[in-house]
Amino acid sequence: MITTRGAYNKCAALHERTFAELRTLDLQTVLDNYNLSHAYMDHIKNLLNQMYRYALEYDIVQKDYSKFCKITKEDDDEHGEPFTPEDINQL
Repeated sequence: MITTRGAYNKCAALHERTFAELRTLDLQTVLDNYNLSHAYMDHIKNLLNQMYRYALEYDIVQKDYSKFCKITKEDDDEHGEPFTPEDINQL
């Protein structure tokens, strides 16, 4: 819930706009205008996906523009093992 609220707050530029009038460029601008982590951008994109799913279900929009948005920042998640076998032996 906290991540959804944070993602919603980052979309403040869209809050005064009519949802049905938003297009891909409007959504992409929100994703591109912040220096956020890849994971945070993923939360924003997920929120947009959920909003469009709801809007499609209730005939608010005819097309899901969120599926055309791209997260342009490289994935910055750390991968791999947190401890090497040497570290584990040392513990």
